[in-house]
Amino acid sequence: MYLICHDIDMRAFAEDIYFLISTPEGLNKWWTVRSEGILAQNEEYQFYFSDEYDWKGEILEFTPNESISYFMTQADSDWKGTMLSFELIHKEDHYYTLRFEHRNWKEINSHFRRTSYCWALYLNTLKEQAESLFKLKA
Repeated sequence: MYLICHDIDMRAFAEDIYFLISTPEGLNKWWTVRSEGILAQNEEYQFYFSDEYDWKGEILEFTPNESISYFMTQADSDWKGTMLSFELIHKEDHYYTLRFEHRNWKEINSHFRRTSYCWALYLNTLKEQAESLFKLKA
């Protein structure tokens, strides 16, 4: 199995980063067009991008303000059965590294490569959102 890995450093509040990666409202600010679901163990989230890309993922585990993992239950054939994990690593003061992994890819194909690139773009947007919230509150 193959995985996509990205680490992104940001200056933000842990609770704001966690809001952005774990709640439907937060996910809609940087990744999805519309998300729905309840933040609880084994609950299913809807990740809606378009009628063609209306996917679902189950929350495998989460620790508030630290980490969350989603198992993709409904998606295209390359994404189905993969796992998205987000982990906040505290560095100092209000500096964090967000460690992202997209695990269980069956092969390195063009979709894997494109997805890795898109995750880098999306995670940069996540960073911008978290740092904007920090500037408003600091």
